Amino acid sequence: MVHLDEGVPHMHLMFVPVVHTKDKDGNDIDKICARDFWKGQDSYRKLQDAYFNHIKSKGFNLERGMFVEDTDRKHYTVEEYKKITNYENTKKVLKEIKLEIPEVPNINEISKFSTKRDEKILKEIIKPKDDLIKELYNVIYHCIKKYQNNPKLLMRL
Repeated sequence: MVHLDEGVPHMHLMFVPVVHTKDKDGNDIDKICARDFWKGQDSYRKLQDAYFNHIKSKGFNLERGMFVEDTDRKHYTVEEYKKITNYENTKKVLKEIKLEIPEVPNINEISKFSTKRDEKILKEIIKPKDDLIKELYNVIYHCIKKYQNNPKLLMRL
């Protein structure tokens, strides 16, 4: 399925890394081996290129994605990513959520505690991120509509 949830339409694929090799007796075999499959820094790009060429050869009108060096995108360190995603605040909010359960809880009361916890997680973590996602989706949606209806604008980019 093609995802249109980001700036560039894309697909997520899962596969099993099979390599062609020989067994102990010298017979040709296929075996699952990620270590032997992923060789070199550009092996993932080679896989994408091979997939693209195979799909095109079957008559599908697939566009090859842009190479990372042709874009302004950058990879973030784990520390940078955590800062961007507000990881520390999320961790803090989750830590602060305390369920005060009496020593001998009434079974009927237990659901109230988990409901309060869930409401706090929803309100302080999920809702703000969900709102941001909706806002970004609307911006992207309006940009797509703008450029679809006026292809000349695309030529200026």
